[in-house]
This record gives sequence, C-alpha cells and structure tokens, in this order.
Amino acid sequence: MPQDVCAMRILIVLTSPEKLPTGERIGFQLEDFALAYYGFGDLGMEVVIASSQGGEPFYLRNTSPPVPLIERFQADQAARISLSDTLRLDQIHADDFAALFCLGEQDDSAGDLVGHFRKLGKPVALTSPDGTLYVERDDVLVTGQNTASIPAAVQLIGRMLMSKSLP
Repeated sequence: MPQDVCAMRILIVLTSPEKLPTGERIGFQLEDFALAYYGFGDLGMEVVIASSQGGEPFYLRNTSPPVPLIERFQADQAARISLSDTLRLDQIHADDFAALFCLGEQDDSAGDLVGHFRKLGKPVALTSPDGTLYVERDDVLVTGQNTASIPAAVQLIGRMLMSKSLP
C-alpha cells in the first residue's frame, strides 16, 4: 500500500489469550484500550484492532463505576463491534500501517510483527508486564513510567507521524 494511503492508519494489537500456560490471567484494561483508541481516533487517524487469535480478546473489566471514557466506548457501537471482532495477527501487513501500539501482555506471536514495524522504521509502542510504556521509532526510545502515560504516547506517535509526513 502506498505510504500516503497508510499515513494515518494505526494498528492496535491487544492481548488475546485469557490465561498464560501458567494459569495466570492476562488481558488489557478496557480503559487503556479506550485511551489509545479514542486518542488516535480523535487525532483523525484510522484505528485497526488485531489480536493473536482474532475475534474478541480477553480484557479486564474494572469493577468501579465507569469513567466518561468507558461510557463513551459503551455508547459507541462501531467501537464495540471492532473490539469484538479483531483481526488475527497473520492477517496483518506492517506496510499497511503507519504505527503499531500494543496493549496488554503480548504473547510470542506479536514479536515478528513488532520486528517488522521496527525494521520499516515505523513507530512502535509497547506496554510491559510491569506497566511501563515504551515508544520507539528509528532507534529512538521514549520510556513512560506507567500506562497512565498512554495519552502522552498517543500524542508522541501522532507528532512522529506528522513530522515524517511533512515535506
């Protein structure tokens, strides 16, 4: 796909399995997903969602009252449908996207995709098991203290993409 067509297309990869082989429950926080999803969408970027197994990935549901962002998601039928029917990673071609944003504990299947994005010099953001957020492009690494920095990472990726698309 030509660069101008994918210039503002973002891939969000979510944890797919509910449990690791050790039995530990994994997943992503719905609020973290909504921060990234609406953060990129509100910047005018097209968001595509994928997971290792496709379909609806497991996510951790917060038991506290919903925050406005979760209420926005619950009222957004298109977002709910997108989350319930994610693409499988083997359906993804890094050339079709401007950046990659991974949420949740990633399994080994995402490693090749991350490598391909990095090889192409495209921005990659990853959350680690301890909640640290890493954003990288062209061997420049920015580290956030925790996933509370997701909005800052979204803005950083947006600036990276804007600066790359400017003449």
